[in-house]
Amino acid sequence: MYSVLIVDDEIHAIEGVKDGVNWEKLDIDNVYTANNFRQAKEVFDSHSVDIMLCDIEMPKGSGLDLLAWVRESYPKTECVFLTCHADFNFAKQALQLGSIDYILKPVPFVELEEVIKKTTDKIEKEKELQEGSMLGQNWVKNQPLLVERFWHDILNGTIESNLQTIKEVADERSIELNENQRIMPILISFQGESEQGSVDEARSLRQALKKAGEELLFTKNGYTGQIIRQEERKLIVILSIDDEEEEEVITRNLKQLFDSYVNDCHTSFDCDLTCYLGTFIKADQLIEMIDKLLEQDRNNISFLNKVFTIDEKIVIDATVQLPDMSIWSVMLQEGNYNKVTEEASNILEKMYNEGIDAKRLRNFYHDFQQMVYYTLKQKGIQAHRIFSDNESVHKLNHACRSVKDLMEWFSHSVSRVEHFSETKSDSVLEKVIKYIAANIDQNISREDIANEVYLNPDYLSRIFKKETGCSISEYLVNERMNISKELLEKTDMSVSSVALYVGYSNFSYFSKIFKRHLKVTPVEYRLNVQKRTS
Repeated sequence: MYSVLIVDDEIHAIEGVKDGVNWEKLDIDNVYTANNFRQAKEVFDSHSVDIMLCDIEMPKGSGLDLLAWVRESYPKTECVFLTCHADFNFAKQALQLGSIDYILKPVPFVELEEVIKKTTDKIEKEKELQEGSMLGQNWVKNQPLLVERFWHDILNGTIESNLQTIKEVADERSIELNENQRIMPILISFQGESEQGSVDEARSLRQALKKAGEELLFTKNGYTGQIIRQEERKLIVILSIDDEEEEEVITRNLKQLFDSYVNDCHTSFDCDLTCYLGTFIKADQLIEMIDKLLEQDRNNISFLNKVFTIDEKIVIDATVQLPDMSIWSVMLQEGNYNKVTEEASNILEKMYNEGIDAKRLRNFYHDFQQMVYYTLKQKGIQAHRIFSDNESVHKLNHACRSVKDLMEWFSHSVSRVEHFSETKSDSVLEKVIKYIAANIDQNISREDIANEVYLNPDYLSRIFKKETGCSISEYLVNERMNISKELLEKTDMSVSSVALYVGYSNFSYFSKIFKRHLKVTPVEYRLNVQKRTS
């Protein structure tokens, strides 16, 4: 729908045009009016005007003056002049200012409707051209994203892996692809210095590595292709290879380029990279080749900041033996945390230098976890309590990715065990003391107390004595005797009632224990107190 502004100093002329034209047939839904230059400006300031029907001769500013102003301020508005004078100079000026037509009064409405229809057609075509131009600009701007999406769709199976289908989809998306074109996939796997960094930091690192790769391959060395994102910390390079080039020469040159890329990125971005060069394939073989490169990356947990071809074997020493970690559990229980970390670090460093495959690394990880869980059980600490924080979850998920990651997990695990062991000792001590105070009138044993705090009685006794300097049994008796003394001093309770209050149902046994600790019987103790206060 369109809008029209009628400008004429004669009100009857305006009303005649308003009533004489079938606006609905012309898709005109708004008809505005103005009697002079000033009123016309006000309409333009308040409304959108597609077509202006304007008298030429008007006081306070001619139609030609108005059109000149419109051309500067609202250049998309089309204009048709209505006038009583068939003056060639007027017509010439009107056309020079971009008027679409020139109609003499009295206005023939059929002719005016034809001119308005011609004007709306012109507006519509210009809109289509503009939209087409913007679409073209947007396509050019977003073309790299479209190409990246195309290769992603091949990798995830959205596009069927046969050459005919791939070529058809490429044509539909206006992506240039020769179905016989050779491509070379390359996998870039990287790890940031701060693995517990935010998602934004990881994304920024990936983007920086992507830009560095594009500059090296495409800008500086003239290769054609695309670098796409794959998984959290991986990039895939897809290079288009000229049929005339020799594969051996290309592979050798690319290995040198990526050696330089790995060294530069390691220095500039403080990250570790490993690159894997595939072989020359066609587009329908892409998934199979990428799977091989990913498998090669999964098996490489010893070598960082290196470049491998698909045919290179990553040498490992199959004779490396896993340590017996049972002694480490005893060391952790005894508080030798730094020693455990040091020994684990030395063994992993040896494995790293001699080479170790992913399977052996996972076995090492599982044995270590079993030892840690056993230690935690002995300490009465639930594993989920100390490994549920975000940092622990992140390090655990990456523990088997490389020797470096496993060492970080070992150090982190030992530090968490140490921290919670100390915290656990404090909390256990508090719980034990509170439990004894609340159950002083009961015949409670060391086993009862250990069950209350979910610990082995022997282990509980060790940490209790370490913290208090006495055994649980000694502490319990001391507390009972201290309470008995207070009751004998401050109340008139009978000695038998006092015995029951502190958990002794046998009066004779209570008196025996009391005398052993205070060198006098309960009765004698009360008499001595009374003598001192009388």
